[in-house]
Amino acid sequence: MTSLQRRLVTRIALIIGVAWLVALVCAKFLVWKETRKMYFHHARIIAINILDTMKMARELGDDDYQACPNHSDRFIFVRRGNQTLYKTANSPQLYFFTKNTVFTDEKTGEKWLVSSATDDETQTTVWVGLKDSERKLAVRFLIAALFFVLLLIFSFAIIVMYYGVRTGLKPLDELAQRIDKLNMKQRHQLPCDNVPQEIKPMVQAINDLMDRLSDSLAKERVFLDSAAHELRTPITALKAQVQSYIASDAYQPSPAIKQIEQATLRVELLTTQLLDWARVQSNHCQRKQSVDVTEVIRQVLGDLISHELLDMNRTQISIVPEETFIVTADPSQLEIIIRNLIENALRYNDKATIQINMRCELQGSNFLFIVEDNGPGIEKTHLEYVTQHFYRVSPNDQKGTGLGLGIVSEIIESNRGKLILEKSEHLEGLSATVFLPR
Repeated sequence: MTSLQRRLVTRIALIIGVAWLVALVCAKFLVWKETRKMYFHHARIIAINILDTMKMARELGDDDYQACPNHSDRFIFVRRGNQTLYKTANSPQLYFFTKNTVFTDEKTGEKWLVSSATDDETQTTVWVGLKDSERKLAVRFLIAALFFVLLLIFSFAIIVMYYGVRTGLKPLDELAQRIDKLNMKQRHQLPCDNVPQEIKPMVQAINDLMDRLSDSLAKERVFLDSAAHELRTPITALKAQVQSYIASDAYQPSPAIKQIEQATLRVELLTTQLLDWARVQSNHCQRKQSVDVTEVIRQVLGDLISHELLDMNRTQISIVPEETFIVTADPSQLEIIIRNLIENALRYNDKATIQINMRCELQGSNFLFIVEDNGPGIEKTHLEYVTQHFYRVSPNDQKGTGLGLGIVSEIIESNRGKLILEKSEHLEGLSATVFLPR
């Protein structure tokens, strides 16, 4: 159950529970009051019936009153003038009164609900008392029965209420699913059709927020793209000047010049990856077509050799299959993935002989591109973080920029693929497996 459902059900259940308790208290009060009235009325009816019986007997010439049988739950007391005509064995010592009275027997402590009726012609008065304990027992029985009936109703109401709340909140679940499918790059909007009136303002607010975020991200991408382009030209010129000086006769070996050259190469790499990131973010390279993966690999390797990033004298590269391997993908994105994975395999490997194995294969509706190397690999504690932008395994790492695997992961996710990083079983280094729909 979600938090909102729990809160709603809890609050409604609390309200129903309070109403249930209030209903029980009110019911007890009303039953207590009404049963007392009913007992007084019943006692008076009995007294009137006794007077009527005596009157009928007198009219028939029989003035002797026939005693009523004793009852444990009532007493009868008949008096004419100052003469007591009859009283049951359980009759208490009465103080003669004419109103409905709750009388307490001083000897037994028993409470009686006493009512009376008087025949003015013969000055005969009949008092009838009913046990209050019998009334209380009846009240308790009624309250207990009412308690269980209301408890069943309450339980049923809770169940109905739970499913009612669950059904009532279904539009929020559907809205959450729609929000989860939103794509910031494509500026999707949440539809307002068939949305309950109560959550339309929220949907509109989310759409407005998405518009503002999309505009902000678009401006950031434009800035990133422009800055990377503006930096590329002076960095390329600086690199050419440094390399030209190193190749000239005037060059004197100097650690400072080497540091400048390495820094220039690193900034160039950072600029290139920032441009790649800007291209991925701006979504300008979503043009899928038939691509020969093997040919793209060869082009990337040739580019790395021309930029002196790949030394074939100390690098052994295996490509499987060597022949054409056609898939449907975006050439630019595929080139970025392959180049970054190969550069990572080269950049962090200090062994005398670098070995890189690349393999392409089909698996159901996906094609797999696997890159393995014999480098140091990545510890398990870092594997889940290395795809985050600017994350470094070592704070002192000056070889990379922390963007390569992040860009690769972002491209793969945008194509609904998957990236798996693990230890290579064959080369003991890092194994990067790319799943992409074909």
